[in-house]
Amino acid sequence: MLSEYEEAIGCYTEAMSKEIGVLNVALLKRAIAFIELKSYDDALEDLQNLLDNDPTHSEAYYFKGFILEKKSNILTCSLICLEEYNDAILCFEQAIKHNASRKAVLKSLYEITKIKIENRDFYEAYHTLHRAELLGLDLKIFAKFRLFTEGVIFLMKRKHEEGIESLTTVIKKLPSDFVRPMAYNYRAYGYFCSGKIKKALQDYQEICKISKLDKAATYNKLLCEGILAAEAENFESALEYFEKAQKIYKTKMEPYFYKGCLAIYAFRKTHSKIEEYNKEKLHAALLESIQELEQALQYNDNSSALYYVRGIVFYVMGKFDIALMNIEKAIEKADDNYAKYYYLRGCIHSCSGNYQGALSDLTIATNLDKNFGPAYLERGKVYFIFGEIKQAFMDIQKYISGKPEDGYIHLWAGNLLFNTGAYKDAAKAYSNSESINKSEKLLRLRSRCNLILKELNAALADLTRLVEMKTNNNIQYLIDRECLLSLKVASTIAHDRESLDPDNLVEGIQRLSKVVSYKSSGEVFKLHDLYFYKAVYHFYLEEYEQAIVDLDTAWYHKEKVSKKNQGARRGSQESGDMIRVLEDFLSDAGSERKGDEEKPGTFDGREYVYNKAIMHLMVTMKKPLIIF
Repeated sequence: MLSEYEEAIGCYTEAMSKEIGVLNVALLKRAIAFIELKSYDDALEDLQNLLDNDPTHSEAYYFKGFILEKKSNILTCSLICLEEYNDAILCFEQAIKHNASRKAVLKSLYEITKIKIENRDFYEAYHTLHRAELLGLDLKIFAKFRLFTEGVIFLMKRKHEEGIESLTTVIKKLPSDFVRPMAYNYRAYGYFCSGKIKKALQDYQEICKISKLDKAATYNKLLCEGILAAEAENFESALEYFEKAQKIYKTKMEPYFYKGCLAIYAFRKTHSKIEEYNKEKLHAALLESIQELEQALQYNDNSSALYYVRGIVFYVMGKFDIALMNIEKAIEKADDNYAKYYYLRGCIHSCSGNYQGALSDLTIATNLDKNFGPAYLERGKVYFIFGEIKQAFMDIQKYISGKPEDGYIHLWAGNLLFNTGAYKDAAKAYSNSESINKSEKLLRLRSRCNLILKELNAALADLTRLVEMKTNNNIQYLIDRECLLSLKVASTIAHDRESLDPDNLVEGIQRLSKVVSYKSSGEVFKLHDLYFYKAVYHFYLEEYEQAIVDLDTAWYHKEKVSKKNQGARRGSQESGDMIRVLEDFLSDAGSERKGDEEKPGTFDGREYVYNKAIMHLMVTMKKPLIIF
């Protein structure tokens, strides 16, 4: 084959020497033969001679540009390579400008588009394709380029689904083409941005079968592997992948960002229940996360996602001022309005006592995303604080309709009903939870409702179950159960009697004496309540001296109890991928009310003085009177 081109070169040379009229044609044909033999310098010499004879010769410009493009692919020096590319494009543009050959114009536009794509200049490539349309050229040859550039531009505009769809079509239609590895690469990016990490990794693996991954693709592949390892709870492997990525680009923020997320994610996955949280380990995980995120911030202070995650971590740490600064930065730097950003700021405002600000931000969140359930839940709590019960119920109902499988729904609904005084409905709401018999919190709250409703048997059943669960609060539940049993036994009146049974009173005293020895309060009945009831029982047994002793002891402990109600930290429930796992910390605290306002057995100073006076009188008179 080479000998044929060599023979052709000889023929063209001879023709030029004999017939001047065929000079330009012979120069072009001989240049093409030189190109086939890869004798690019000889070919360039012939093409230049042809252009000296005819400066408008489009084909000569096309082939000159083609040779310069080929030489740029051979050269290793980037500066020279760029210069050759620019010269090649100038030649192709001259071919288009003179438009002396339709075929040369078509090929020139094709090569320009190809160069722009190879150099990742996609907007210029798209513009070149538009020129082909304006020139009325056959667009079939450009179809793959148009589909590919459209897909990439979709991704650049954050239209990830459209971009993925276009690139998938390119991959299916071009089983072997220089565009195919690039299509896999950019589709992987689209999948990554859409949270489809596994599919992104599969595309990088496909590239490895076709060609060697470049530095950027290797970096992205490691990030994908790290995220998937974390989701599989292989935390050590995940850390190794992120650190390998960090070595490739030492000043990129992503490895530090994901390491910061990993610290919290690993802690959360190894402590599945809030009750299992070790405060010291949680604090250590939060500090580790902050350190990594601080490092990420040094390399990129324009990432809204980075400020958002920092806001979550500081929120969980209870540093609401710093959390607020970070989420405001996230909102400022975001390229769009994100509901979850306003939701987080609303939660921070709520915990800081700025309920009006919370209401405003949570309303913005629900306007941005009508299906953002947690925002409705939090706004319902704020409405309740403002006393707008109807609005609170509507928001809670909206949350329930969107997340019927959420185990916390019945808790929030029950709490809201409890705080509005609808104790019977609250008890039903707690009972509707499938986890009622396994949940310490739900059983405790339902037992309170039953106590207020004077459903003693139901309350006793709940307290017995709590005692059987052997939780950290086991003593408190035991005290409550025994106190309630003593009240039930002591207040029982036999059918043939009109007064309290002394034997039942004695049994009641025995039960109370047993739990008083713990020198502790229950969840409902406090230590002063236990002594107060003992005093009552002794009084009915006409043991007035002992009744006075127990009453004095009750008052002593009563004065030591703080009357200030303590509210629990508020939160909400949300779930997701790696970054969404951090968001789950917004749901880690319950929102139940604690205090003495609904607790039975409370007595005040007037009752204490009055009853003590009566007891002293009875000691003197030795005459039983009904006082209580």
